[in-house]
Amino acid sequence: MKHLVEASQRVARLVVLVTFSTQLRNDQTAEQQTRAALTSLYYMPYMSINDLVQAYDTYNEVVRQVAQETGSMLIGNENSIPGNASHFVDSVHFTDKGSYVMAQRVAHALLESNVLEEIFSSKSAHLDLKAGGGHWQ
Repeated sequence: MKHLVEASQRVARLVVLVTFSTQLRNDQTAEQQTRAALTSLYYMPYMSINDLVQAYDTYNEVVRQVAQETGSMLIGNENSIPGNASHFVDSVHFTDKGSYVMAQRVAHALLESNVLEEIFSSKSAHLDLKAGGGHWQ
């Protein structure tokens, strides 16, 4: 992941890493966890519910670590999207409502950080209308 981020940083002004939201949560009852993990367990029958929780947590820790090591922007707070059937169609895929909350999560973080304002107000930002047009450099 770090190599991918570094390659992206060579061509982009802003690289944003977003932690992974899942329906499965540590604080759910055993019954809720079983429902939330159903599709993940179908595709990964060698995992237990505890293994899945740990794997998702580890993945998000790697995302956080890579963001810190590369100076990329991090959007965390993965559990701000409720882990329920209203927001997830299965273990990891959002419903329309979940997608909306995810979009709000990302938009809010970008706008709150002022990073977009810095990019667009930068003296070096200009619109390149040559060779295919309309690219921010």
